[in-house]
Amino acid sequence: MVSVVALLAIQSSSLNERLNATIAPYNAQGGIVGIHVGKVDGTELYSHMADTRLMPASNQKIVSSAFAFATLGVQHRLQTRFWREPNGIYVDAPGDQMITPDQLRDVAKKLNATGRDRVYVKQAYDFGFGPGWEYDDLPFRYAPRVQAFSVNRSQFDVMSSGNHVVVPEWARVKVSYGNRNGKLTVDYDREHQRLHVSGTPEKDELVTRFALPEPAASAASFLGRQMVTTNLVPDRTPDAVIDGPTLADWGKACLEPSDNLLAENLLIQATIAKNPGKAFTYSLAQQSAREFYEKVVKIPEFGFKLDDGSGLSRHNLVTPRTLAHILRYVYSQPFRDDYIRALPAAGEGTLGSRLAGVRITAKTGTLDSVSCLSGFLWIDQSDPVVVSIMMNHYSMTATQARQLQDQIVQVIREELNSFVSQDGRNANWCVNLENPLSDPSFVTAHGHRDN
Repeated sequence: MVSVVALLAIQSSSLNERLNATIAPYNAQGGIVGIHVGKVDGTELYSHMADTRLMPASNQKIVSSAFAFATLGVQHRLQTRFWREPNGIYVDAPGDQMITPDQLRDVAKKLNATGRDRVYVKQAYDFGFGPGWEYDDLPFRYAPRVQAFSVNRSQFDVMSSGNHVVVPEWARVKVSYGNRNGKLTVDYDREHQRLHVSGTPEKDELVTRFALPEPAASAASFLGRQMVTTNLVPDRTPDAVIDGPTLADWGKACLEPSDNLLAENLLIQATIAKNPGKAFTYSLAQQSAREFYEKVVKIPEFGFKLDDGSGLSRHNLVTPRTLAHILRYVYSQPFRDDYIRALPAAGEGTLGSRLAGVRITAKTGTLDSVSCLSGFLWIDQSDPVVVSIMMNHYSMTATQARQLQDQIVQVIREELNSFVSQDGRNANWCVNLENPLSDPSFVTAHGHRDN
């Protein structure tokens, strides 16, 4: 019978050859691709430019969300508190971005809000945009203003109804109409809070979705007509409370659809928890995350550079090996199952049309000329392998980039599935700390390091 060592040596050689052949045309076009494939015990199965720092796009959400899960715990909730006082309504907003219009309407009823009250809002943070965010993203829901008091994830729907375009009143956006003939077009001037509509809708449907110009003012409009910023709230039991979702549910709402605002707030909340009494700044967040990853997760300083929490910034840099190491850390933690559920599986969220029939949960990431995929891939019923694929500076389309990633995943799956079938030790092949294949000298000898 062929030994386990010999089988994996043969199989790794085949995996190495097939993956090198798969990415060769991409490399020839001048693109950069970094890949790391490994077992959850740290054994490396394949590596190509895995120690090269690349732009992660939304793979950055792995960095910020793992930091938050470890710091806050999966049962952590934010609580937004409300008081009715003679001079108006007070709000203490710690940063729950999941508050809905219906929840605010219920609070307004409990407080007997007249619509004419002043609304005094204390926000845990209030700033415009994250560092390095591009102007092109700002008018849309991709990069909403980051404020602690908000409604509907700081975005609003533009709906067509009859012959008109309808936006919710609380969006606080003025709508103007141009020529009603021709195809429907909607232009959004976020700076001046104006929507300009041309053409006529053909049917009732969701037309598009935009970022709110002033999320806190929109949320406050459910309670009164004027928002006033304050640092003080009543020192008594609140008259109404909105309990936010657990961090486990927040993570699912963030990672599956790749919600930038929720990811940014995961970084913010973890930073605030690490630094009680200090005002949030991005420099504080960058320092706190770096200390966590260097001291707790044991990632070397050169392994990543954090700029924001969502990945919108092109100043984020991380290596494929670092992303894989973070995912292995996640897999070793008590919150592992909640985190895996938060990632999109094949057929869900940003993997909705990808990798059908493959048991994978992974985070996607897309910016112009950047496309990434990192997560867990199951070959059988035992522990998964960790895969990180990062593509930068490509000239192909984003669709073609995703197709290449899917092809890489399929090659990994086929090769490792073949090994499991030959070995006949499905329950043990992925994690075996006594396995001589964990010896770095074996891996190096068989050419599995960077090519």
